[in-house]
Amino acid sequence: MAVGQERLNTLSSWPNPAATLPLPTLTYNRPPTNMDYGIPGQQWLDTSVIPSVMYYMSNNAAGLYNWIILETAGGAGVFSSLTVTPGPISLNGTTTINTSGTATTTIGTVNGASGISLHVGTSNFSLTGAATSNITIGGSITGGNINLGNALTTGTITIGSSLSTGALNLGNSTGSSLTSIYGGPAVAGGIFLGAGGFVKVTPATTSVASPANGATINSRLCQATFTGFTTAAAATQVFVLTNSQILATSTVIVDIVNLNASGNFAAMAITGKYMVAGTLTIETVNNGVGALGAGDNVLITAWIFN
Repeated sequence: MAVGQERLNTLSSWPNPAATLPLPTLTYNRPPTNMDYGIPGQQWLDTSVIPSVMYYMSNNAAGLYNWIILETAGGAGVFSSLTVTPGPISLNGTTTINTSGTATTTIGTVNGASGISLHVGTSNFSLTGAATSNITIGGSITGGNINLGNALTTGTITIGSSLSTGALNLGNSTGSSLTSIYGGPAVAGGIFLGAGGFVKVTPATTSVASPANGATINSRLCQATFTGFTTAAAATQVFVLTNSQILATSTVIVDIVNLNASGNFAAMAITGKYMVAGTLTIETVNNGVGALGAGDNVLITAWIFN
């Protein structure tokens, strides 16, 4: 039940009062609501708890009375809203923020030289969400750096260890972005790919039609398809790959295979290869029982390691 308006006694100074007496404290066995009348600055004592809690009425807006709790230093406080400008604010001890609400909690700003530092001691740091939550780190950063575990000298950095049917994506497949993965050069270091044999690498590709026997493709892992060749059984054929990634000191793995769309059972094989900076020459022979026929494309794949 709302508390009604009380009459204020005044000091005598006829015909007009010179001053008002101190506002009486309203004492009830409950906390105030915004329907409880009060005069700005008036106090309300809630005796329903021990020790009792004091409120004061700050303002009246649209017929609603705003009672604010008064807390002593080190005591507890309950606020419906709180604005501190400009601060600073210091919080010590166990701190919980919006642990039961459904509203969005925003900490910090992107303005100027503002920053946020999160620290943890010997206990753990946990960032989690609901089962279907999305967590974005650095979603609006376009020119800065994102560093994870830069000072870590021992221990393990684990990403996506619990994925069973999902996907782990690293890097960007467009533009000129660079993705680098490093491992220590020691015997116990290096890079380990443990995928049970399911490791897929996609080469850059190009296609060249006979009689051209040269292809240009400037990628470290590349595949050139040569179409329309009719190399006879036991006959030789030279193919040339022009590639700006090839150095005079490059380590290169080359492989050749042909299709058997014609059913002639041609079988192209490499008999030799040599390179200079920018060019790799592959000498081949048809070891099959028949000539390359219609649809028997020749595919040459090269992997340039350095």
